Amino acid sequence: MISLYRLQSLFRVRRRMPGRHGTMTFNHSGDLGDVIYSLPAIRALGGGHLYLDSTGGLADPLVKWADRKSTKLNERSIEFIAPLINRLAYVKLTADSSSIDLNLNEFRRHHKYHNLADAHLAIEGLPFSERDRAWIEPLKPKRLARYVINRTPRYQSNFGWWEDLIPRIQDCCVFIGYKKEHEYFEYAFRKEGQIPFYQVEGIEDMVNVIAGSECFMGNEGFCNALAQSIRHNLICEVNQVYPAVIFKRSNARYV
Repeated sequence: MISLYRLQSLFRVRRRMPGRHGTMTFNHSGDLGDVIYSLPAIRALGGGHLYLDSTGGLADPLVKWADRKSTKLNERSIEFIAPLINRLAYVKLTADSSSIDLNLNEFRRHHKYHNLADAHLAIEGLPFSERDRAWIEPLKPKRLARYVINRTPRYQSNFGWWEDLIPRIQDCCVFIGYKKEHEYFEYAFRKEGQIPFYQVEGIEDMVNVIAGSECFMGNEGFCNALAQSIRHNLICEVNQVYPAVIFKRSNARYV
């Protein structure tokens, strides 16, 4: 039996008309990584304005449909990502949510692709090849170490790989992200005080530090999203049951 959502998707218009200012206005209520993965779709649709919901999208039926009580998107995280979004040629943030042309939260209906960029492109039936070229360019790559690493509390599924890797790279790597992530990383692998930590000065600094390394190593977190967006060399620890960031390219490996 065909689902109600499938029937609706068969008959709805695939492309929205630009808003009253001549460009489209997009809405997103996902985490910061979700926002990064939405950018190829925004670019493919001609760009425009992006409204980020600081309340976490709690009133959005699509957020409720995904059984989410909250998201990590808030005023502080929006302030963090704003400099990067606003310097891109094809999109600028807006505080006006009165006329939304496309709700990017619909990506939640397309997780079957195991790739969050593809999930956003699928909303409007856009070709997946749109994410095969970088959608963010680093301003000035910054070399701190041969390897840049980050590991968030979410999607930790390959402890053994890290345990084997760390002794081989600990003298030529640097950890970025939250200080608490770094502290837990050292604690989990019994390396207290042995893994250098760098406190980034902002999102542009984070992108530049990743771009300045030979390879980024991490899991399915925000830093990985940035590494994917610049198509950097990377090794990513993915959710073994339901991976969401598999980009099939020659300089990316998934464990």
